[in-house]
Amino acid sequence: MSSIRYTLNHEMPQFTRGKTNKTLDYLLDNSSSDNLYKKYPLHIIVTNRSLAETQQWKFRTKNKFNDFDQINIAILSSNKESKYKNVESLITNFVICDNISEFPNIIIMCCHHKRIQEDCIKILKMFKNTNFNIAPNGFDLKFIFDEADANITVISNFLNSINNKLKNVISEIQFITATPFQSFWRMLAKNNIFTLENIDLQCDNSEPYYNLLKKYQQFSQHNIIINNYDSINPLEYIQNCFNHNLIDKETRNIIFAPAHIYTNKTGIGSHNEIVEYFNKKNYAVLLHNGNYKGFIYPDNTNETIEQFNKKHNINGELRNSLRKWLTTNNYSLAITGNSTIERGITFNTDQFNFTHMILSKYHHNALNKLIQMMGRGSGNKKYVGKINVICTDNIKYTIFKTIENLINIKNNNPEEYNLQHFNNKKTNNTIPVKVEFNNTNILNEIINETDNKKRHKIILFAIEDEDITIYDHNDTNKFNIDNYILKTCRIFDGINKKNRRFRQFNKAFTRYQRNSHKLNNNEYSIDLCKKEYKDLDYVNPINIGWITYRV
Repeated sequence: MSSIRYTLNHEMPQFTRGKTNKTLDYLLDNSSSDNLYKKYPLHIIVTNRSLAETQQWKFRTKNKFNDFDQINIAILSSNKESKYKNVESLITNFVICDNISEFPNIIIMCCHHKRIQEDCIKILKMFKNTNFNIAPNGFDLKFIFDEADANITVISNFLNSINNKLKNVISEIQFITATPFQSFWRMLAKNNIFTLENIDLQCDNSEPYYNLLKKYQQFSQHNIIINNYDSINPLEYIQNCFNHNLIDKETRNIIFAPAHIYTNKTGIGSHNEIVEYFNKKNYAVLLHNGNYKGFIYPDNTNETIEQFNKKHNINGELRNSLRKWLTTNNYSLAITGNSTIERGITFNTDQFNFTHMILSKYHHNALNKLIQMMGRGSGNKKYVGKINVICTDNIKYTIFKTIENLINIKNNNPEEYNLQHFNNKKTNNTIPVKVEFNNTNILNEIINETDNKKRHKIILFAIEDEDITIYDHNDTNKFNIDNYILKTCRIFDGINKKNRRFRQFNKAFTRYQRNSHKLNNNEYSIDLCKKEYKDLDYVNPINIGWITYRV
């Protein structure tokens, strides 16, 4: 049975080397004619559940593959312009086509629960049960989930639905996100996925990371204005900013001002409340949510983005519309909404830049949402200038700390990612280290010794002589025995199972989870078995021990 490769495409929001472009380069390498003699490449790109993000993927994908006639792109969408409005029409095309060139290489769809939990399962069953003679070597089928941490329920249900027979059809599942924090890894763990391969090691990253970082307009490089007004109502926070003259009322402003999650509810800083406030200040407002995407002007006239694009003959991403809007209007502009402006969309570009971003206490509720919202003001310095960011001290500290950690991860460029890379919680605890004895005589020598200093020397020399193999899932704080002294050696003699933690150690090791214990920073403990340890379905063999330590 073939196994699925699980990979992660991670960069900071709007990074110089974009995640979308990186994935498209990766797909281009895998879709080239050089590989067609192997398996026919078919890649299903699942976008965030946002029309703007699906459109963005469509335009960028078509631009990337414009010069490659052998690469076909299909959009599965109920949109009137889509060739395939349902999965049945797509499957019919698969079944009746006479030539491999009629098959799409790339299918783009949004992360709607029906699309993923029903339509994708139908596609997988089709490939499992149908013999396509026009692709004698079979298909190289990859799933790519964009903004994966924003769709964890749908993705988890999909992972749970693909049984072993359907898994045989898939070669890779790639997750794309700037913010793979705890909830994302908890979802993966529920589906027995604990590590993700780093896609950077499979891509042509000819430009060093430090060069890319120099070109990146980070949050810390903006003009950060602290306003610790203590309100969880985004509108009240915005009003306070104006009342304290933190925004120049005499200049033309472009203000990114995200609202509460609600659209209509009153008294909380909803979308409509913020639209009304800015309209009264003679601002035009770009309202972007699930119900409406367009401009609302101070005279109460409305113009959807679709209407604006049609009038100005624009066929492209939202940033192209905004660039044109700025040259055809004299108003200051406020941009508001919540979930649909939080991530994925690129706003800033040449000739269009935020002058201000306003992040209130309300936006500090969820770390991944905060970092993504902050990311709307980040990007390549060619396109993103310095912005006046108004926020609280807590928001500034949280973003600084998180971005510092993300930069450290990218600098380290690990072969595999795991939960601990993205765990921001400050702790001295570590993942238990698995110890395998290749020489049972060494194990018996340690067990029979009663002096921990002598035990430590035996372990030290055994590691050097490769009589002991160490498996360490800690990343930046790996166990180095030279820096520690042995505090405790606990030995299971086959009789007393009380307080034995072998099962717990194994679980934490397998799931890349830190384990709590009472040790000083320069101490370690080792747990060994004189007799095989059994606890229900778990067995700890005699030759496996566990080291725990603190940093």
